[in-house]
Amino acid sequence: MRQHTVESLRAMLHEVIETMPLADRHSIHHDDSPVFKSIWPFAAHAIEQVKAALILIDSGYAYLAEVNGRSALEHAIVVQWIMWTDQSEYALVSEMLRINAITLEEMEKAHAISLSERDQTPKPPRTTISHVQNMANRFSPDGFLYLLYRRLSDAVHPSLHTIQSYLQFDEYDVSAVVHHIAYKPSIDFMHALMLSLMSCLTAVAGLDTDNTRLTSLMLYAENHEVPFDLVAGDRTPHLTRPAWPREDST
Repeated sequence: MRQHTVESLRAMLHEVIETMPLADRHSIHHDDSPVFKSIWPFAAHAIEQVKAALILIDSGYAYLAEVNGRSALEHAIVVQWIMWTDQSEYALVSEMLRINAITLEEMEKAHAISLSERDQTPKPPRTTISHVQNMANRFSPDGFLYLLYRRLSDAVHPSLHTIQSYLQFDEYDVSAVVHHIAYKPSIDFMHALMLSLMSCLTAVAGLDTDNTRLTSLMLYAENHEVPFDLVAGDRTPHLTRPAWPREDST
């Protein structure tokens, strides 16, 4: 099996972005389906996060790039969960509407105001939508995918890793305060970016009745020995939507 390096993965990320960009939504034959409307925004956002991470990595700010990488990975996990879970698009939207309604209610209470333009329809009931940890563990039963997600969260939340990125220590105490410490991306981080990019590109391509783009992505993944989705580790295949994707995309 091919042993990838940080540099080889960085080169592949640039290659895929430049040669196999996300399909224009108007070229997708099922762009009016609920599945497409649920997958497209999150896939597009994840891919833009990967692009932003690469800009930071190329500029020597790999630790800052982990913020983008964490967002990309989370959205990619959600994209794969939608793609491989029957009726997930409806559960996801319902849950987001419920959370949004709760947020608006709390804003009204906190500020003693009435948001008159807010939709006054009742909140949707709580759904059985999975937490990102459950989504990740569905496709990675050993827990590694969620562990990687949590590891990248160090750059998002206050953490020891962030402290160590801005303070230099000697054996006694802090020896220097720095604006930025040069930080090389880890191999796991680069794998997370590649997984996020490929799984989102293939999810959107899989909605198209023209298999050309999907075939090219899968061939690239096979030739370069990188994953193109998360389904290989799925431990609950009974949740998969029937006849995915085309017969169920109308």
